[in-house]
Amino acid sequence: MLNVEEGRSSVTGPSPYIHLRVKGQNGNEEYFKMKRGAQLRKLMTAYCERRSLQFDDTVFLFDGRLL
Repeated sequence: MLNVEEGRSSVTGPSPYIHLRVKGQNGNEEYFKMKRGAQLRKLMTAYCERRSLQFDDTVFLFDGRLL
């Protein structure tokens, strides 16, 4: 199970990017920078590629809810 969290930025103006942290079951964290309009599937695919995981065998959660 993986938790996805949105990072908070101290920049006052709106940015076209968001910073996301993906935390694995073992506590390891991966950081991603994505455009605001990008689909979360792109993030999930990139995480699986980095970790050499099968996309279909991986579960992603956001605030305890299944994505």
